[in-house]
Amino acid sequence: MISTGLTIRLVAGIIGIHAVYSGFEMISVRERYGKAGIMRWEPTRLYIEHIPGFSLIEPLLNRIVGVAIVRVVVGVGLAIAATLNAPVLILGTFATGLLATDFVIVLRHSVGLSGAHQMSLVVSAGLTVAVLAPSGSLLELAGIGFIAAQGILGYFISGVTKGMGNAWRSGDAVLLVLSTTTWGHPWFYEKARSFPGLTALASHGVVLFEIAFPVILLLSPPLVAAIFGVALAMHISIAFAMGINGFITSFSSTYPAIYFVSRQVPTIL
Repeated sequence: MISTGLTIRLVAGIIGIHAVYSGFEMISVRERYGKAGIMRWEPTRLYIEHIPGFSLIEPLLNRIVGVAIVRVVVGVGLAIAATLNAPVLILGTFATGLLATDFVIVLRHSVGLSGAHQMSLVVSAGLTVAVLAPSGSLLELAGIGFIAAQGILGYFISGVTKGMGNAWRSGDAVLLVLSTTTWGHPWFYEKARSFPGLTALASHGVVLFEIAFPVILLLSPPLVAAIFGVALAMHISIAFAMGINGFITSFSSTYPAIYFVSRQVPTIL
């Protein structure tokens, strides 16, 4: 059975890698945050200036590219600390730093973020609790359980939301997404249009897979691993077809916690 310590280190290592990637992604489009950019500070400021304590964090919100640079450094440190089994103080410092950058980045963007950023925020929050809690304590288990719950709910809620949409129920969703300028890809669109039956099957398959994801808690280790493999394949295909890469690492960072919780369920039942 996987230990709490190994679970925490695996989560930390994967989310650290995600922090590095997502930080560099923001740095690569830094012109969007300039004075003439579409994500410039002044319009966004109007949405959040009423928040209590706003004046204390405004300097960070106004220097979001600098926050992204710090995020890369923190991500590297977290991944290395997790790999080398660093002391709790070091791992906790990096986890707290990641949580801070996640909070600032999500707050800074009233629009324009994918669900990968929200998932990173909740994972870093649960990780910080799990790392800083006494080893073997209920608080440590709560941190791991929170991460697992967020990962499972992330898939389930996404599936339910898709299932409520006409495009997903009709099987046209994948083709419609690939036809867009923002998320589409000409080659993938042409292939999808050539095989409408398979495209509809893919749309329905995604919905059913995500809605059924909570069943993972009742499965044996080999089947849990298989479900993770299917989920990763889905995220990788989305990355290739749509250029949305952050889901690969943000969601997979919850897998160690989900696996840990799935191994506790038989003892409870």
